[in-house]
Amino acid sequence: FAGWSVETEVEWEPRSFFTLTLGLNRATKESPHTLGSYYVASEGDLKLRYDILSSLHLRGELFYELDAYEAITAVQRNDRLLDGSVELSVTPRKWLEVGGRYVYSSRRSDLPDIDYNANIMTVFVTVDTEGKVREK
Repeated sequence: FAGWSVETEVEWEPRSFFTLTLGLNRATKESPHTLGSYYVASEGDLKLRYDILSSLHLRGELFYELDAYEAITAVQRNDRLLDGSVELSVTPRKWLEVGGRYVYSSRRSDLPDIDYNANIMTVFVTVDTEGKVREK
């Protein structure tokens, strides 16, 4: 591989209850396919944290990745991944967090039969015996 890699993250916190984070990454990753031993992943993500109240929290994330597979044959493959999520949680006690999360995930590829869309809904309960569930 002859190219550059980068990993960056910029966080903006204009208020203690609001944070916006931008991340950009480009690096090689190991490929499980026999057409090539690695691929170049170019990623970007945007994260939002908003504490609506001291005990009510909103989180969101948008993630995009372009995977360019380096082929040892004439077959070219580029995959485009898009993930988005929204999470709402409540901390009725310092040691307890309850919430739900929705995730949309999509892959589009130059090769046939690899594309997919996924809709995922989760419910979670976090119990911290040290009472530090909501630390930054």
